[in-house]
Amino acid sequence: MNKRLLPLLGAIILPMLSQCNSLEKDIAAINARNMEIAQEPRGSYFVGRRYHVPSTRFWGYLRQPGQTWRTAQLVIMDESACRTPDRLPEYAGNPRYAFDNNYEYRVYGKFTGKYGYEPNTNLKLPIFKPTKFEQLNTDPGWLFKPSEKYDKKNRLPAPGHHAADFRSGPMTEGIPAKMEEADKKEEKSLIYSPPCAKNSPPSGTHARVAELVDALD
Repeated sequence: MNKRLLPLLGAIILPMLSQCNSLEKDIAAINARNMEIAQEPRGSYFVGRRYHVPSTRFWGYLRQPGQTWRTAQLVIMDESACRTPDRLPEYAGNPRYAFDNNYEYRVYGKFTGKYGYEPNTNLKLPIFKPTKFEQLNTDPGWLFKPSEKYDKKNRLPAPGHHAADFRSGPMTEGIPAKMEEADKKEEKSLIYSPPCAKNSPPSGTHARVAELVDALD
């Protein structure tokens, strides 16, 4: 065994093990939450999560009851019929505007079928016209995964695919078609497949680790 390779092997393997452990914890927590979401009563409403980022004009995320947050849409609110709960003067130091960041609501209303442009994130987002908000939870915890960290300085609203899906797409009965397609996939399986499966073939860094292990023999 070539002992000179041991420090290099350790430097590669330890971060991988740590990352794998974190991913497995995320997956377990996501699966548990998805099972809870699956029990939500169905109805003509949406579940909303306020997601505030300074200097942006989107309100947050909406999903259908019983569907996971992976299907959620980032939306701009049309407040002509009903104001959002934090609709207060927007000035520096106002302790009330966006006081409800990360609050969870039951939101009634409909998608207008129109899109609005959010210039500070360069996103084209669907417009939702609410008629009523019902507060569900003031501390629901993480949104997409337990290891995520909220950064109000980051104007990109979420993990990559959540933003990309909102740029365009047809509407069906006021609900984005992309959401319906995602919902069908979610109904088939609410369980994530761990990316750290023991039998998965080595690739990239994993392949490099395998080469180093072979070199030690």
